[in-house]
This record gives sequence, C-alpha cells and structure tokens, in this order.
Amino acid sequence: MGITVNGPSGIDTQSLIDQLVELERNKVRRVESDKKAYQLKIDAYTKFKSLLSDLRTRASSLSKISSFDLFTTKSSNDKAVTITGGTGSVDAKYDVRVFQLANNEKMISSEGKITSQTETLQSMGIGVGEISIDGVTITIDEDDTIQDLRSKINNATDENGKKLNVTASVLKVADNDFRLVLTAKESGSNGVSYKDITGSTLQDLGIITNADGDKGNINQKLSSSTDVLSSFNSLATGLSIQFSGTDHDGRAVSGTFVKRAGSTIDDFLKDIENSFHGTVNA
Repeated sequence: MGITVNGPSGIDTQSLIDQLVELERNKVRRVESDKKAYQLKIDAYTKFKSLLSDLRTRASSLSKISSFDLFTTKSSNDKAVTITGGTGSVDAKYDVRVFQLANNEKMISSEGKITSQTETLQSMGIGVGEISIDGVTITIDEDDTIQDLRSKINNATDENGKKLNVTASVLKVADNDFRLVLTAKESGSNGVSYKDITGSTLQDLGIITNADGDKGNINQKLSSSTDVLSSFNSLATGLSIQFSGTDHDGRAVSGTFVKRAGSTIDDFLKDIENSFHGTVNA
C-alpha cells in the first residue's frame, strides 16, 4: 500500500526518500564488496594453479639424469679463448693465459714458376681458367700476367659486394723470380680456402697441391739438427718456414723465418732461439 500525502503533514518527505535510496545503495555496496572478495580468491587460485604447473614442469626435469651436473661457461676474452663444457664437467674457475694468438695465414707460390711480371701466365706454363677463393669465382684469362692475377684477387667481391678476406701481392726474389703472396686479413686456424674450378692456375703456382684445394705449405716436425739443416737447405730464397712449440715456461710460441739471399743456418737458428726466449742452443 503506497504512502499518500495530502497537503502539509509535517513529514520530511525528502529525508525519507534519501534514507530509502541509501538503503538500496548499501545493498549494492555489499554486492560489490562480495564481488571484489570473490575476485581476489579467483586471482589467488589462478596464481596457485600457475605455480603448481611450474613446479610440475621443474619436477619432471629433475627425473632426468641429464638435468644434473650442468654448467655454463664464460670467458673473459672470447677473442682469445672460448670454453665449451661437456659431460663430467665440474664447477671451477680456470686461469688460461694466451701468450700469442694465431698468425695470419700466408701462402707463397713455388720457386721458378713466375719468371716475369709482364709475360702472360700461360706463356710460363701456368694453366688459366676459373679459380675459387673462399667461394668467390675469379676468371683468369689467357693474356693475364701475375700482376693481373694479383689485381683481380684484390678487386674481387662476394655477392654482397664485400672484398675477399685475403690480400695478394707480388714478391720479387730475383730479376727472373717472382712469387705470388696471398695473406689472410684475419688470423685463425681456418685460413682461406682455395680451389681450381677450371684449369690449374693455383695448382701450377704451388698454392694448392690438388683439385680438392689441399694447400701447398705443409707443416713439418723438426726433431733433430739434421731435420733443421735439411729444411733450411731445401728452402728456396724468398720462401718461409713456420715453426711453433712450447718454451721453458710452458708458453706456446710460434714464428716465421723468411730465407733471404744471404741467409745462413745460423740466422735461422738465431730466429728460432729468439722466438723461444733463449731455449734453443745454436
């Protein structure tokens, strides 16, 4: 039954209405408060479920033997030393000292192959055709000289327009003896790859020994004075011997001796002695 007010009655109708409205608002507030409480419970349950899932995943990993004894490796100078962990590795810190980094690879053509800088390679018995240096093809023409070959190598670029990782030069040993010298721009054990695609240019020069690209400079272990003397005597003027080993302090050392016209065996031994910090008696 509704309330009917006829004329002045002394009843504060506005206050009565405000109180009724406030009562309804309180109901809404209780619902909203309950909603927030339930939302907090839902969020907590969701987080708990995520944590349980993560725990299950980690626990599953622990069931595998491969999950144990795993270590990461870190080098203070990756350019000098890189470290790789393996099975059975133990947690430790190692002090690795590098006394000398790898030298730049240098290839030199054989003695007596090039007798002139102006005559064509073909006229001196060098087969022409296509060669490959680090996968880049260079065409050697019939009228090319040793200087043309040098220029083509230095100007060659890969598919991205980048020049090769090698510098070519011509070394004059005598008036009728010239050598093609190929020097890698970067140091490292891999060096530069060389191949004859057609013809036999690099093989005839002695840069490589076969079509597979095996390089012409062969490392030789010198274990006696006879080996040293034999290697020196068989080395042509302008060619080089690369040597390496360990000095008395356990440091790895290496060097390169280039034989000149007036070089003697004493020069060779002195060069080795200096490189090995006085551990060689000449």
